[in-house]
Amino acid sequence: MKTHARVVVIGGGVAGCALLYHLTRLGWRDVVLVEKGELTVGSTWHAAGNTPHYSTGYATTRIYLESTRFYEQFIRETGEEVGWHKCGGIRLAINRDHMEEHRRASAKARYLGMRMEMIGPNQAKDLLPYMEIDGILGAAWTLDDGYIDPSSITNALARQARENGAEVYRHTRVVATTRANGHWRVETEKGPITCEIVVNSAGLWGREVAAMVGYHPPMVPMERQYLVTEPVEGLKALGRELPILRDIAAPLYMRQERESLLLGLFDKEPVFWAAEGTPDGFEQELLVPDLDRVSHAFEKAVARIPVLGRLGVKRVINGPLMRTPDGNPLIGPVPGAPNYFMNGGYFAGFGLSGGLTARLAEWIVGGEPEIDLTAFDLKRFGGYATIPYAMDATRGAYVHEFSVAYPQEEPHGARRARTNAIYDRLKNDGAVFGVRNGWEVPNWFAPKGTQAEDKPSYGRANWFPHVAAECRSVASGVGLLDLSSLAKFEVAGTGAAAWLDRLTANRLPQKDGRIAGTPILSGKGGIAAFAAVTRLGPERFYLTASALAEQHLDDHLRRAAVDGIDIDNVTAARACLLLAGPKSRDVLRAASESDVSDAALPAFSARDLTIGFAPVRILRLSSVGGLGFEVHCEAPYLFAVYKALKEAGAAHGLVDIGMRAFESLRIERGLPRWGVDFGPATRPKAIGFDRFVKPEKGDFVGRDAFAASDMPSDVLVALKLDDGGPEADPCGMEILYDGDAQAGLVTSGAFGHRVGARVALAFVKRERAKPGTRFAVELLGARVGASVVATPLVSTNQNERKRRP
Repeated sequence: MKTHARVVVIGGGVAGCALLYHLTRLGWRDVVLVEKGELTVGSTWHAAGNTPHYSTGYATTRIYLESTRFYEQFIRETGEEVGWHKCGGIRLAINRDHMEEHRRASAKARYLGMRMEMIGPNQAKDLLPYMEIDGILGAAWTLDDGYIDPSSITNALARQARENGAEVYRHTRVVATTRANGHWRVETEKGPITCEIVVNSAGLWGREVAAMVGYHPPMVPMERQYLVTEPVEGLKALGRELPILRDIAAPLYMRQERESLLLGLFDKEPVFWAAEGTPDGFEQELLVPDLDRVSHAFEKAVARIPVLGRLGVKRVINGPLMRTPDGNPLIGPVPGAPNYFMNGGYFAGFGLSGGLTARLAEWIVGGEPEIDLTAFDLKRFGGYATIPYAMDATRGAYVHEFSVAYPQEEPHGARRARTNAIYDRLKNDGAVFGVRNGWEVPNWFAPKGTQAEDKPSYGRANWFPHVAAECRSVASGVGLLDLSSLAKFEVAGTGAAAWLDRLTANRLPQKDGRIAGTPILSGKGGIAAFAAVTRLGPERFYLTASALAEQHLDDHLRRAAVDGIDIDNVTAARACLLLAGPKSRDVLRAASESDVSDAALPAFSARDLTIGFAPVRILRLSSVGGLGFEVHCEAPYLFAVYKALKEAGAAHGLVDIGMRAFESLRIERGLPRWGVDFGPATRPKAIGFDRFVKPEKGDFVGRDAFAASDMPSDVLVALKLDDGGPEADPCGMEILYDGDAQAGLVTSGAFGHRVGARVALAFVKRERAKPGTRFAVELLGARVGASVVATPLVSTNQNERKRRP
């Protein structure tokens, strides 16, 4: 066995073997995989091997497609027989909202190049003649859905990786992983291997292996059952394979398994297994089956597929699969552990692992992702995401997984993970909360007598008129928003200014108390974060960024840290309130009893004041446009500061506002948001942020990549939709059409209550990005005309020349 290698992959399931193969495809030969037992033990060997394509998420849909394409390419290039069946898939719709969900998913899939279309009940019946179609309105027909033999593909990937130069060591248990002298030492029962990079692909044992380096991933195993029936008489005579059926009303999936049927049935609630840790001796084992738990689903399955009621059960498979809070895998570098990567948490392992491990291999070899992988990046979760959190989040997500996926729907589980001192006050005042990076944030406020509860819809939801009132208050008066979820950092120390200047693409503010918005670029020129940098002193700075960027920015800063630089993540330690609107200065003046005029507090400046008994830092910023102030204070002062602002604002008509009003207002201003409209793989020129990049200032991270970059083919534009059509607003993932051709994708949208029209941000081809260019946006199956418009769409006459997401 080797004692030194470039990369050690721990775990021989499909995720580990696929990654090993992709690394060799990229030219890395000095790579090894260690597996404590045989390949596929754990979850891989007992998986159904389905390769779905349907998802309401853009990133997941893309990776599903890339996985299928990879399997087909792998078979062509290697000649391996891996039990690949491309039989197609049918996903039923039993009500109008199901139909709308399927229409949106199908349009998005086609935009990505996937073959998916809507079909009627009779067409679905032709494809799956055993099915009853009562109550079916239609279905999404995915032509390239299929399944693959788990053991065959996993062993074939390992075999081909070995032919490319990799080595695979079975029955080689990892007992420790330590770091010394800039290298990792992977201790196994057969001896140590020293390496540059470790990848944890240990599946069911991923938590235990990660704990060796001090990381505790938020994932937990849960039981998953399926059964295989006796042979179906006449099935072979059909002369073709049945498509995979998915019916979320049962819920179930069903596919052909040779001459039998494989039926996946789902519990009413998740059944967790080994929450405290996977048993050490557990290997190629199954759990005790319990079909009584899924009898409700079986009854519905028989009603939909009557032949099931006449067939005996040949075998039942009940095995554990890893699940994360949002159901997506956890991949990427582990903060605080240099060159240590996660590659785990796969619930739809075969649907995602073929493509996602290829992207992870690119990340490992190239230093950063080639596409936006924030939906899978482990840094989407912070320290709040414990195992109990993961279990509660999974419970909430799982129970609602088989209902309609509405836009802007908030998580149902793991709530109140992060709250602040005014949470109960806001809740008592009618706040309806959402979640941003674990924080409870007010989305909107229900007036007295109105039910304070979201009722999501594909049309205009119940919060629409209340958000409209909040926006109007900001437009003509003053609104107050809890923005404590903002990511907040303090950077100080000898040489801090020079160090931070090299990390930021814009010029740092030269004077104390001044603010500059700046992209923080990766080495390849992607936007790792966008921050507002406030200079507090010669070598002291305060950074704020999107809540979704907290762990990303934290990791980025710490990986670049040098001796003498102190980086303090004060996100939880400091709170923030946004005071916005033409009367916001009047409220701030009354609350602070201070001069806050333009002369005393000009735009993009900061000043320390006192509100009540509390010291506060005022940042003259407003992401919603117009006059506005961010009021920052230490977290223990938040309640007192909020109370004082409310009392001072009573005479000026101050109202509480939520994040849905914030979204409407910032989209009207044409301000993209990190983690929503752009991410780490986005280049500044694609979203107009090149105006913040100053190559002439001298060397900084990403400068050469920015200078060498061409204008992107797709750029972000603002759209104003025409009146008329369905009573619905864009919210993200809608398709743009140029005639009959798909021509772009909406990233975020809302009704703009200040401009009195629907507004959106969308990516389109650069040559079609000029103001006045016409498109159509698909809403509720109808195409609504839209025009590219210059930003901001609304003028507030506050001379706010710079902008910050």
